[in-house]
Amino acid sequence: MKRGGPTQHVDVTPGRYAAVGFVRVPRAPKGNATISLNITLRDEKGENLSTLSTTVPAATCDWTRIAVAGNVPARVKNKLVKNALLLVLVDGFQPDEEVHIDDVAMFRIK
Repeated sequence: MKRGGPTQHVDVTPGRYAAVGFVRVPRAPKGNATISLNITLRDEKGENLSTLSTTVPAATCDWTRIAVAGNVPARVKNKLVKNALLLVLVDGFQPDEEVHIDDVAMFRIK
């Protein structure tokens, strides 16, 4: 896969959220591959409003934690936040290169 990854739609209410996941890269990619963990806030039409994100360079590693956290407001750009798209985005991997993803979760922090 050149660019993409698993997604999950999550209902959200205003507050602080965190997402965490684990990645494993058995062999170093040839190019400048990256792995991102994103929480993309969306309106009732499913349009993207803003994104909380962390990106790491893909390097040979055993299971490594990636995480992102931040505030989810009631409104962004004067539009009501309806839900979030939780996404692990892999970018720049060649067809014969591997990345493993496991135990991705999103939590509301009180």
